[in-house]
Amino acid sequence: MTADYRIVMPVFNATSVVARSLKYLVQSGVEPHRITVGDDCSTEPEMADVQRWATSVGISWWRADCNLGYTRNINRCLAEVSSEQVLLLNSDCFITRRSLEKLSQVLQELELLGCVGPLSSNAGHQTVQLKRDIRWQWLNGEEILHFSELVERQLAEEFGLRPWLMPTVNGFCCLWRTASLRELGYFDEREFPRGYGEEDDVCLRLMATGRFPAIVPFVFAPHLKTQSFTIKERDSLKQHTHNKLRMKFSNAYIDRLLNNNSRHPLLAELRRVTIGA
Repeated sequence: MTADYRIVMPVFNATSVVARSLKYLVQSGVEPHRITVGDDCSTEPEMADVQRWATSVGISWWRADCNLGYTRNINRCLAEVSSEQVLLLNSDCFITRRSLEKLSQVLQELELLGCVGPLSSNAGHQTVQLKRDIRWQWLNGEEILHFSELVERQLAEEFGLRPWLMPTVNGFCCLWRTASLRELGYFDEREFPRGYGEEDDVCLRLMATGRFPAIVPFVFAPHLKTQSFTIKERDSLKQHTHNKLRMKFSNAYIDRLLNNNSRHPLLAELRRVTIGA
């Protein structure tokens, strides 16, 4: 039996994507009362329609009075979470209840782990190479589900049913042990106010407590990416993140982590293997 969990989705504009992701969750079997949306003062008027629908089906919706920035917004939502586990889910990611419960079971069974994440279509070192170019943004919910399940089956055959320890796990879709986040004081909103890097920072701090992040290679959650930020903004934030992490943890430590990633067995296989879909 999986643990009690809650889904926290931070949003800012990208209204149509937010609506699709929320409906995908509900249609896949996630109970709406498990979902909390943290709306960081979206400026698109259509978001009000999504809010009305969401609250009508039982989703909790918290809207900031002013734009807080990604990290303060997510910390504000996390402070209200009382469940044993919490999934931090970007609004441009699609995951089913079944896939979420696979993540939950891994986290529940292995006390060593503090957080776990899936493989994806667009997620840096967690990206799966697919044989065909699937334009996820143009698919309907049934098509996303069909291809996601197909990829998951093949990933299980290729990589097995065990998690792989990693120094960091991307934040677009990450299931956390809530107690671990509380122990860490949540995310560093002072150094990483707009996001990008806050998940690397918190994962590195997690390891100092004796728990580790892990990738669950038999779970797949497609990710659209770059919905609330332009590519130029994202690249600027990445450089800021790189500099901040080196200042906070030292150049030598970050270099060792990067070297580890370049030689990590799972990541090497991900670069080599192409999955059919």
